[in-house]
Amino acid sequence: MDPVVQYLKQWEGYEPAGQRLPMLIEAYHKVRGDERLKGWRFAPGRQRPNEHSKNPMHCAFAATPFDTDDWFILRLVKRCLDKFSIGFCLDYGVQDRKGQLTRITYRRRETGAAIKEMQEANPALLPTACWPKADKDAQPHAFKGFEWKFQMPSSADELADRFVRTVLEWERLFRMII
Repeated sequence: MDPVVQYLKQWEGYEPAGQRLPMLIEAYHKVRGDERLKGWRFAPGRQRPNEHSKNPMHCAFAATPFDTDDWFILRLVKRCLDKFSIGFCLDYGVQDRKGQLTRITYRRRETGAAIKEMQEANPALLPTACWPKADKDAQPHAFKGFEWKFQMPSSADELADRFVRTVLEWERLFRMII
C-alpha cells in the first residue's frame, strides 16, 4: 500500500476528520497522478518524534520539487471541521525547543519577512493563489508553515486542483526567496 495512504488511513474513525478524510485521500491520488507535478516527491504528513497524535494538523500529505526538507502540505484544520489548509513548511516538522533560537528559527522568520516584502512590492505576483502567511509572525509553525486556510470544497477534484494550482504558484514565489 502507498505509504501516504497508509498514513492517512490511521485517521479513519477519528470523528474530527469527518468527511474531510475520504476527500483528502482521494485528492492525494489525483494530485499524485497530476502531470504538472511530475518529478515531485510525495510523503506522509509528519508528527513530533515518538508521538502518534491524532491531532488533525498532522493528518496531511506532503509534496515537494525541492531537494531540501521544505514541503508543501495539504492538511486538515483542527478547530474548523469544514476547512483544509495548504501550507509550505521549511524544514518540515523540525521544532526548536521553547525559547531557543536556531538557524531554522531565523530561516523561517526571514522567509516570512521576504513574503511580506514581495506581497507589498508586487501583489499581482500570485495571480490566483492566496498569499501564504504564518499563524504567528514571530514563529512560523513547524507543522503548518506559511499557509492558507479555506472552506472544504464540494469535491476531491476541486480540492486536488486547488492544491496543484496553489503549490505551482507558491513554488515560483519560494524559489525567489529560499
